[in-house]
Amino acid sequence: DHARPCRSGIESASIMTLFLTPRGMPVTTSSQALAYATHAFEEEVLNYGNQAAALFDALPLDPDCGLATAYAAALHLFRSTREGHGQARNLIDVAVQTQTETVRERSLISAISFWAAGDIARAIRCLELWVASNPRDLFAVKLVQYLLFSTGQADAMLAAIKPVAVAAPDDARVLGMLAFAHDQTGDPAAAERAARAAIEIAPDPWAHHALAPAMDVGG
Repeated sequence: DHARPCRSGIESASIMTLFLTPRGMPVTTSSQALAYATHAFEEEVLNYGNQAAALFDALPLDPDCGLATAYAAALHLFRSTREGHGQARNLIDVAVQTQTETVRERSLISAISFWAAGDIARAIRCLELWVASNPRDLFAVKLVQYLLFSTGQADAMLAAIKPVAVAAPDDARVLGMLAFAHDQTGDPAAAERAARAAIEIAPDPWAHHALAPAMDVGG
């Protein structure tokens, strides 16, 4: 699979184009390879892979790609260190100045910008507004859950993932996030049901993570 052009876009020296990734997500960039790299980054985060940092190597393909630059900032923020936050702020300062074509890109860039500024509540709200009308945008959903979990908001995690599970009941990664939210809110039976449903579809790491404590409680 490769990112595919959706339409010609911005008149600029870099000839920006709107590409669609294999999951149909838009990326404004002059580089098809970088559009695919953003998709690969999202998949690594969703699947708890160890190759997310490969995005850094792809950034020089188009330094004006706001979404990729914001994702690079998010990589630093995931480190949860003072140094990482400093590097993230430098990148997000660049990302917010770039020209983007879509609401999704602007929503994600804004959310990561708020995150980098330490305003987690606004970052979460920005993502929740986007996910409310786009519940199958799993990367945005994952980012919401991560930020809610990192700030100890277990009940909000469950409230956020429930409508997504209704919209995508056959997606293992969604069911894995649902299982984890049930686990965090102290409902091992519901966590086990969601985790087992996920694992029947695909071996989702988060479902396995939620299943272990649920079985321990049940045992």
